[in-house]
Amino acid sequence: MTAARAVAGWLASSQADITGKVMAGVALILSVFVAVQQYDMTACQARYNEASNASTRARAEAAEADRRAIDELLQVVADQPDSALGEVRRYNTARAVADEQRRRNPVPASPAETCG
Repeated sequence: MTAARAVAGWLASSQADITGKVMAGVALILSVFVAVQQYDMTACQARYNEASNASTRARAEAAEADRRAIDELLQVVADQPDSALGEVRRYNTARAVADEQRRRNPVPASPAETCG
């Protein structure tokens, strides 16, 4: 019973009160720190999502242009073999434009690299 009374006595002391307040203060500071880090990570993820969405959209448009150009090339080769050379040149130009669009819109670096 003596140990229990000693613990109870200490818990009622001003030293225990100060210790509790210090622990609460440290916990508050740590929680603010963690919250700020979480906010920064969320903002970074949002930036990545926006960049990834824009890149994906532009690259999908370039892929559609590629598909359309190859479809037109194949149609001309099938229907008008004498016009095939000119259509191949037009396809090469369309392909170069699509490749440039993809080059200007690279896939962004992953959040693991950019968000720390």
